[in-house]
Amino acid sequence: MKRQSRTYAQTSVATLSAPQDVDEIVRLFERLAAEEGWEPGDNLRIDRHRSVYFAGRSDHELAGGLQMVLGDGSNALPSQRVWPEIDLSGRSDVAHVVILALRPEYRARHGLFWNICVEMWKYCVARGVSEIWIEATPKTLRLYRRIGWPLEIVGDLRMHWDEPCFLCRMGTDEVAAALTSKAERSAAYKAVVDQAGPILDEPLLTKAA
Repeated sequence: MKRQSRTYAQTSVATLSAPQDVDEIVRLFERLAAEEGWEPGDNLRIDRHRSVYFAGRSDHELAGGLQMVLGDGSNALPSQRVWPEIDLSGRSDVAHVVILALRPEYRARHGLFWNICVEMWKYCVARGVSEIWIEATPKTLRLYRRIGWPLEIVGDLRMHWDEPCFLCRMGTDEVAAALTSKAERSAAYKAVVDQAGPILDEPLLTKAA
């Protein structure tokens, strides 16, 4: 099966579908998780059948990526294993970011991070996903908010992958407003908005309709 891909300068971001490509990025995620001291258990594999994977490459080398589980209107999202009282199983307009990770030597390349995120948002808009859910440690929550992610804490601090995390969500339309506001004051964010194209010209849910 072919991969859908988009290229940005020296990097490319692909939405993976071929089993061998998915195997490659899952193995990378497991290695990075071990290096960070995370303990995901089988969580990187058990939802594979309803996950979408975004792979970031630099000079054709796999640098990292993102795994996102899509709500299907019947099954629980991965977050419900830690926050069982927050039941999203009846919704098909939500998605859960299981992992977003880059190899250490690529983490200073902010363009690759944003390239992956923009492709994720475009994917969500095209499929009518109104909310993105993610776990975040207090430190990463501050970082994400500082770079413009409009995260709202929904689940209290609990152990997730052997780290204390909050369960957070952000509306895909809120992402558009936050990044557009930052783009008015920052050339770097303007580049992100330009990369995203029409999906940030108006509320994302309008574009998804």
